[in-house]
Amino acid sequence: MKKLILLLQLLLFIAVTDAISQNNWQFTYIYTGGYTIYDLASSSSPQWIVQDPLTPDNIHVILMTSPYNDLTYSLRRIAYYFSSDKGVNWTYSGDVVNSKSGFPCLAVASDGSAIVSQHVSSGMTVNTLVYKDAAPGLGSFSALGSPIANLMFGRICVTSSYTLPVKIVFLGSPLGTDTVLRKTFGTAWSSSNFVCNSTPEAYTMARGKDGRIGITYIDRNLNSGDWGSVFFTESTNNGLNFSVPVKIFQPNPADSLSAYRGISIAYKNNSACISFEIANQELPAAELIKAPAKIMFWNPQLSGTDPNRSVAIAHKNNVWIPSPDSIKTDVNDQFTTLCRPVVGVSSDTNIIYVAFQMFTNKWGGSAELTNYKALYLTRAEGNFNFSVPRKITPDSPLRDWSYPSMSPWNEKAGLSDYAYICALSDSIPGTFVNATANGQDSAKLFFIKAMYTTVGIKQINETAESYNLSQNYPNPFNPSTKIQFSIAKAGNVKLTVYDILGKEVNILVNEYKSQGTYAVDFEAPHLSSGVYFYKISTGTFSDVKKMFLLK
Repeated sequence: MKKLILLLQLLLFIAVTDAISQNNWQFTYIYTGGYTIYDLASSSSPQWIVQDPLTPDNIHVILMTSPYNDLTYSLRRIAYYFSSDKGVNWTYSGDVVNSKSGFPCLAVASDGSAIVSQHVSSGMTVNTLVYKDAAPGLGSFSALGSPIANLMFGRICVTSSYTLPVKIVFLGSPLGTDTVLRKTFGTAWSSSNFVCNSTPEAYTMARGKDGRIGITYIDRNLNSGDWGSVFFTESTNNGLNFSVPVKIFQPNPADSLSAYRGISIAYKNNSACISFEIANQELPAAELIKAPAKIMFWNPQLSGTDPNRSVAIAHKNNVWIPSPDSIKTDVNDQFTTLCRPVVGVSSDTNIIYVAFQMFTNKWGGSAELTNYKALYLTRAEGNFNFSVPRKITPDSPLRDWSYPSMSPWNEKAGLSDYAYICALSDSIPGTFVNATANGQDSAKLFFIKAMYTTVGIKQINETAESYNLSQNYPNPFNPSTKIQFSIAKAGNVKLTVYDILGKEVNILVNEYKSQGTYAVDFEAPHLSSGVYFYKISTGTFSDVKKMFLLK
């Protein structure tokens, strides 16, 4: 009877305890050498990092930098960093150009060299120039064509081969307007074509496997009736012509949430994957910062019809958002509780990643209070059922993590897949640009390698008449054992291992599974002898069993 009571107490403890860690994940943080006091780094979701699909060892990163005490930002430059060993070591290869520059966008040409779009200021004139490196990692940049006059906040996408007549597609906004124009580059820049009305950088591009190019943007036309909607358009002739834009999201009057600033796109083969943030922009600025926001995801293969096809993948029900009274609003960096999503796809196109930033319940600032931020990551494997977002930045030391950027292509090797991310990390929360009274501290650019290792799992039967969790075999075991389970209906499945105190020690499965019977290998070389429990949870079924590790 005592054993039964202890078991029931343990089950109750497991049921109410949140996951502390997911041992499938491993995060590595490497300082690239980049730093800046001009830390209002992007108006939307940055495009600063690319892993070269043709040479996966090569990873390119850029950053808008301004040195300590450059209070007028006259020394603001775009710095280029390069790694030839998948981010283990980084080299500062130089500034793209020795002129005041800002708000860059990075792409990599088919020859492996970096291409960078950026503002360049000369007196009162601000133009955009696009530069190409002479070789991968060299840092010897030359301008492509003439300056793109009076356009700012450029976004670029390279075509499938730099030998094609059209090599680059460009988006940018004329200074002081919400108009977005499109140009192409072959040997010179083409004339401009109108794309949309949007805020700076709330538009972006990516290329599919067959060379198609997709553009997605947040509409800001007050007279169109589509303010706060999201659109998508595609070109199948290297950016010369684009399809009629499709509205993929429209605000819902029931919750007043509309697309705000962050938006990102990558391709899963030839299927566009788009993530964007939505927030209640009818609120005053201080209330907008505090109000619950959502991270959305869209793909044409999702069920339903546009503009109602997109799904919320991060929201107050699956991530912990601080209470409104613990969110400080002295500094307005145009952030909401959840914002700035970036999307990437694995090299085998089976996995989609979305990273984003969100407020924590810690705040600081010597004169103007604002919250520290953390970065989160979610993934969907083989389908569009995203995992519960996972915090990927450490709690200690306390730092402000912001402006995540993710490579659109991310290598998968064996049982491990990787998301390659870079982001700013600062000891003072909020941007110095918008809160100079809080003092200077250079925000540092970190490279974050997120590695997910798949536990050995095998489907041994494609049908199952009922749910079942079998006893592990062998039992006792040392150090490996096999756990078999059956699910009668497709859905999300979580299989977790706990120690005798109810502390989670491993998550073996946490993903969408089709109907059938599965076998999972559990390896425990790092665990000590003793009693462990494993629990399965689906939407309609839950069970727990005991196993013995005997070394």
